[in-house]
Formats: sequence, C-alpha cells, structure tokens
Amino acid sequence: MKTIRYVVSSIVAAGAVSASAISPAAAAPPQKLPHHTVAEIQQHVNEKVAHIVSRLAVLRPRVAANKRYTAAQKSLLDADIVALLNAAVAARQKIDADTTMDQIRADRPLLVALHDKRVKLRSDLTAARPH
Repeated sequence: MKTIRYVVSSIVAAGAVSASAISPAAAAPPQKLPHHTVAEIQQHVNEKVAHIVSRLAVLRPRVAANKRYTAAQKSLLDADIVALLNAAVAARQKIDADTTMDQIRADRPLLVALHDKRVKLRSDLTAARPH
C-alpha cells in the first residue's frame, strides 16, 4: 500500500494527473478479509497435522538407519519425533472437537507447543549432523 501511495503522490507531484482525478477508491484503505470459520480452521489444522505426520513417518526410519548418529543422538531424535507426533495428534483431536471460535482460541497453546516441538526437533537434527 505504501508503494501505491508513493507512486500516486509521485504522479501527482509531477503534474501528470491532477489530485482530483484520483478516485477515492484508489486512496481508500483495503477491505478487511472475512474471518475464518471453525470448519476452515479445522481443515487447515488437519492438513497441517497430516503433513507433519507424513514427514515424520519418513524421518523416523531414516534416523534409525543413519550410521553416522550415535545411539544417544538416535534416542534423542526418536524421543523428539514421538513427542511431536503425540502433540500433533492431540492438537488435531482437540481442534476437531471444538465447535466455537472461543474454544479454538483457547487451544492456541497446543498449537504453540506443537510449533516449539518442531523447532526443537529441527535444532536437534541440525546439532546431530556430522560436521
């Protein structure tokens, strides 16, 4: 929006177009997007959890088969994967059971915890890589 204002003010300043020729619709702030429904949020969470579960289903055997990881690294990564799977399934079940937006907003800490577990797994995978 700032870019549009800059371009419009540059055109007006240059005298190419008079200020009165610019329609109020062009200068009006953008319309707010409609709020999401409970069903849309549930669908989004279900898709996100399905993606996470499918990625972890591929990752878990790869970690177990990797010969460069020590036993301690493998057990730490496996524990991270299991914790992330459990958090994802719990979040999906809780969000699917919600019927109002207030309930979904109250479940926000579950989604934050899910994100934190993904970040922890990512950092543990990075730390376990041989350098």
